[in-house]
Amino acid sequence: MKKILFLITLVFTTNTYSQDLFFEYSKSISKFDFETNQYEKLNIEGQNGNSFSLGLKIKKSNKLGVGFNVAYDENNAKSLVNQSKYIWETGYISTNGLVNYDVLNLGNKVNVNSEFIIGASHIIYGNQYINNVKYNIKNHPEFKGIFLNYGFSLGLTFKSNSKYSFRVAYNYDIKNR
Repeated sequence: MKKILFLITLVFTTNTYSQDLFFEYSKSISKFDFETNQYEKLNIEGQNGNSFSLGLKIKKSNKLGVGFNVAYDENNAKSLVNQSKYIWETGYISTNGLVNYDVLNLGNKVNVNSEFIIGASHIIYGNQYINNVKYNIKNHPEFKGIFLNYGFSLGLTFKSNSKYSFRVAYNYDIKNR
């Protein structure tokens, strides 16, 4: 633990080169693993959701950057169990720390980069529908609390000029809820 704290302190106290304020929008497909009290696995189909993020990245060198973001993520699913139709619609707010690394520069305007994210999330919206009857699950003990989430992304950043850039990436997130 001391090594991790030392590394975090070292990264945040070295000279900074520049900063990026960013906004991200993405579509997500959720995947769930769920077992009943009888250890029976349910077939839960992930559904599309939206994700929005606003954050700040600080360049620590030509290749390394650190930062944080605040994000809103929708995690949705549906299932059919014993003739009963289940639908879950949830929204989570999260705060995340991130480390960004430029893997490869493809000229002055394009680079390949990776990003590692770790943070905490909390439910702010949640409904479950059982045979079209709506239940608010926001305060249910299984959904209430603060949950760890982490992820990795690999992307391409296109720089249009010295002020603006556009990033296309694949994000893989794990949210332990």
